[in-house]
Amino acid sequence: MRLDRTRICKADTAVSLHGGEVSIENSRLVAETYGVAVVAGQATIKNNILADVSRRAWYQENRGVIVAEGNRVWSTSLCPLGYQPVYGNRFAPVWSGGGGQGYTCMSYPYPREWWRRDESSLGVAYDPRVTIPEYYDQFRTGYGWYDCRGRFVSEGRYYGEDRWSRGSQGFNRECPRPRNYGSGYGGGYRNSPWSDGYSDYDIDFDAGFSYGL
Repeated sequence: MRLDRTRICKADTAVSLHGGEVSIENSRLVAETYGVAVVAGQATIKNNILADVSRRAWYQENRGVIVAEGNRVWSTSLCPLGYQPVYGNRFAPVWSGGGGQGYTCMSYPYPREWWRRDESSLGVAYDPRVTIPEYYDQFRTGYGWYDCRGRFVSEGRYYGEDRWSRGSQGFNRECPRPRNYGSGYGGGYRNSPWSDGYSDYDIDFDAGFSYGL
């Protein structure tokens, strides 16, 4: 059986297979518990959209085989918001999940047009199905970063990729010390011991020494 360009917009499990083979491609599956469950048989799941899903994208038992790739997922359960250190205590938001499971977590709200077209008529309230941190639009344009607690740090001196390689590492008492923090004077960065833990300093040394008799 083949499902191509199919929309299943309200279900507990969108597709359940108990034998044989099914190919699911270019479809949109909105389900509460599982996207696809395979008790027996083989399901090939490619280039689909999956939304909601509180347990797992795919469920398979011993006699089931799932081949999945290129799928996109909107789900706060499967794709929780986290923060990944990039430079010192400067973090970037990440939506983890999907690694090795044939899907990628989306980092923007579920399109309202899809919801209007199908789910609204079924009495389903709109849900962005993703957690977006504050000031994320500003972050995406290249300004600022987040600290280890997910608080946005507005910074205009460093734009784009420069924010991940220039300036103080931004030590914060509430965050773990970054690796090699305060590594020394030769290009290293160190915060003032009198800082409030939130300040960001640039300290550069350009000194020459001469010795003579």
